[in-house]
Amino acid sequence: MKPVFIIAIAVVCSVVAILGVLVGLESINTIQVDKTRDDFASDYDEYQRDLSRAYSYNQEYVTLKESQCSDKPPPTTWKEAKQELDNYEKILREIAAEQAAEQNEVSSEWVSGDELVLTSVTPTNQLNELKDKMKELQKKYPNNSEDFTFDVVTCPYAEEWDRVKEVMLEYQYGNQP
Repeated sequence: MKPVFIIAIAVVCSVVAILGVLVGLESINTIQVDKTRDDFASDYDEYQRDLSRAYSYNQEYVTLKESQCSDKPPPTTWKEAKQELDNYEKILREIAAEQAAEQNEVSSEWVSGDELVLTSVTPTNQLNELKDKMKELQKKYPNNSEDFTFDVVTCPYAEEWDRVKEVMLEYQYGNQP
């Protein structure tokens, strides 16, 4: 063979080898891009699910906070305060009687004789659970923590009730106003 053919074959083989290496590198790059895209999509989907969860936590939080608001001002006379106190005592007695009846009903159905303790879920417990869940999301997304906060709930007469609470605490601990 003539040296020109040998050189031509060597050049063709070199070009084919370089093209093969380039195609291999391109396929590796494509695989990495696809993996990165999939990871990003997965992370984005998870973020959207967590954002949706935070929205539902916020809705529940606002509902619970609003349910704790009093829609009327605090009593201003002793007679009004006494009526309010009597009303709340009556409500608490009714709740206690209902819980005792439930306890008795469940206990009578309980075959082993062990007493079943019913626990009630209070709005305060629910609020604390929601706050804990939202804190977990804030830790998970520290750069987007503003997306994982609760709306501010402002109750009517909140300032007046806060003042009543302060006066009651002062009275309770002997530091009368």
